[in-house]
Amino acid sequence: MVIYGLALVLMAMLSTGLGELAGVGGAIFLISDGLIALRSFTTMELPGASFWIMLSYVVGQGLIAMEVIQRTGREHGAPAPRRSRP
Repeated sequence: MVIYGLALVLMAMLSTGLGELAGVGGAIFLISDGLIALRSFTTMELPGASFWIMLSYVVGQGLIAMEVIQRTGREHGAPAPRRSRP
């Protein structure tokens, strides 16, 4: 369990090296697994725990994926997305 916990913290820390979105995504993913640990290893029960676990998991992984996609596009010379004018 300690090794898994250290791996999660390391992943969250290393995700900051990709960029801001990935760093936030890594932190949110760490929260997701923290909620799983809270539910699995304590008697505490967060109302709607399954919902919050899945929401934080999907958002965290989504932000990491968005950063990777953006970074890959920049590295391969893809044009930057256009911003619409108000």
